[in-house]
Amino acid sequence: IGNQFSLLPVVNNITYNDVPLFRTPSADFSLTIAATLLIIVLAHAITIIKNPGRYFLNYTKLDEIFKVRSLKETPKIFLEIFLAITEVIGELAKVVSMSARLFGNVVAGELMVLVIGGLAVFTFYLIPIPFIFLGSFAGLIQAFVFGLLGVQYAALTLNSIKRTEEVKK
Repeated sequence: IGNQFSLLPVVNNITYNDVPLFRTPSADFSLTIAATLLIIVLAHAITIIKNPGRYFLNYTKLDEIFKVRSLKETPKIFLEIFLAITEVIGELAKVVSMSARLFGNVVAGELMVLVIGGLAVFTFYLIPIPFIFLGSFAGLIQAFVFGLLGVQYAALTLNSIKRTEEVKK
């Protein structure tokens, strides 16, 4: 519903000092980051509640480091530390990727409708109608993709613990 907010023609025209008072909620980058952080933090919280020991061992790679028994395996310690750092960077990249994807696509859809509508000043409601439908369709697709990616990231976080346990057996 929030992605379709730009389709209301009167609401976008309400401004204060040339700043629109009402905009599409997902066209604000802070909302998309907050929604993405909520999904990622919730997935990690559920994983921590489910198996806290395995979660921290999986992300810090401490169990692999403690398995080193000789100096020949010392490079393995550095590799595991590097892998732990890349895991953290990967989680931060998920937040940036999901929020930027939703924000960029919603803003692009709004701008497309606005530019086409601005070019057709005299027939504002006739020429941009196909583009309004395209913008509406893009908003629906983005909501679906964002929800699907959120579920996928949560499932991957939960399954990473199970995969680690299966490999250990």
